[in-house]
This record gives sequence, C-alpha cells and structure tokens, in this order.
Amino acid sequence: LLFYVSLSWPVFEEDRSYAHVAEDQQARYIIEFERCSDVTGNCYTVYDTIDVFTGDVNRFLIADGYQEGHETAVRLIPPAGIKSEQSDSRFWRVNHTHIHSQYVAVMLTAPFALSSLSLSSDQQLNAKILIIGLGGGSMHMFLTSQFPKITVTGVELDPVVVELARRWFGLAKNSSNVRIITMDGVEYIKKAAKRKELFNVVLIDACTKRGILACPSDPFTLPNFLNSVMEILEPTGVVVVNILSHDDSSNEVDEGLL
Repeated sequence: LLFYVSLSWPVFEEDRSYAHVAEDQQARYIIEFERCSDVTGNCYTVYDTIDVFTGDVNRFLIADGYQEGHETAVRLIPPAGIKSEQSDSRFWRVNHTHIHSQYVAVMLTAPFALSSLSLSSDQQLNAKILIIGLGGGSMHMFLTSQFPKITVTGVELDPVVVELARRWFGLAKNSSNVRIITMDGVEYIKKAAKRKELFNVVLIDACTKRGILACPSDPFTLPNFLNSVMEILEPTGVVVVNILSHDDSSNEVDEGLL
C-alpha cells in the first residue's frame, strides 16, 4: 500500500511566515562555523537565533548549498528566570518535545495514523524504528523522549554530522533504546535484509545537493533498494520518505518518483 502526498503550495514552519525580517530586527549567533567533513565534502554551520516576535531561541544546522533551508531546527530551553540576552545560549538545553519543522511532524505522525505504531504504552514495548539520515537528531530524540519504550536505530553517513548532533543538539549517547550507526544507509538496509532484521517503521530523510530531487538522494530511489526496504518491514510496517525538489518542476519530480 503506497501513499504519495504531494504539496504544491508553500509550507511555512510552525504555520507562520515572517516574510523578510530586517537585519536590525533579528539576532543570529554563530556557534560553529563551516565544520567540514572529509567523508562527504560537506561543510556545516551551527547558529542560534532569537525570534523577534516571540523571544524564542532556536538552533539551526545548515550545510553549504542549502542556505535557504536547514538540516535541523530545534527550540532551546533558557535557564529559569533568565532572558536570552542575559545568558549564553550555547549552554542551554534542547527542548526535545518541540517539533520545529512541519515535515518532521508529518513524518512522525504518519506511522501512528497508519497504525504501524500505537499510542498505547504496552504495545510500544517491542516497536523498532529505523531512521536513515540524522541531521541534528530531532526525530530520534522526540521519539525516545515521548515514547521511551520504542527502540530507535539511526544511520548517518557523515561522522561530522553525528558529532555536531551530540555536541549542539542534545543527541543522546547510544543506549538500550537509541543507537546511532555511522555508515551508508543503503548498505545498512541491505545488510539488515540479509540478517532478516525487521522494523515497524523506516523513516528516510537522506538528502543531496545534486539532481532534481534534494530528498531522497538517488540511491534511495533505485528498485533494488526499495526491494530491500520491503524485506525489513514487519507485516504492518510502513516506510515514510521525505521528498523535496530542488526546483518547481513538479512534473519531472513526479515522473522521477514513479
């Protein structure tokens, strides 16, 4: 059973658009600038911003070539009784219960809507989720903070991304219910299929700067890979894929997916 949801209109994070904010109306603090990876060649920047309308402080991870978007966005928790201008936000904790991006909310909601996951605590005991692509680990940490009986396995190709996620985005160390593996996501799924490992949910959030599709990258659209994904799903399992185009050529995108 395949659900293909295509949004042809603009989607604004947190259901609001601030249009263009003048430079003197926003505050951006660079936390780590252009940390580059020998594995992928990508360079990453981490920065905090103060929302000029609400006073909320958010943290972003961006990669070179994605200046209009971000890999991850999270909400920070200020110390009690402290305003943003009175404290160094680098040391603030991440609010793992807040979902900043709409696409993340949709990806996390889909398995519950399709009954692959249950809100019942007892039925979550043996639930296993595989997430390909890490970013700052916001999906991983939301799931494990809200549903502690679920087991989450994350696979990320770039070790620099894993390091930044742990240092600046509150990604937990490997434990009994969350495990991060640094390797190619396609290869991990192929090996999981060979050892007959099964998951209730597979979330694919792996992107590239090349081609028509930004997400998923080409290797995740090949027939052989899709066959491997089907082999690691439980009978009621579901695959959720983040699909994002580099341009507005919706017809080309649809043809590429089908």
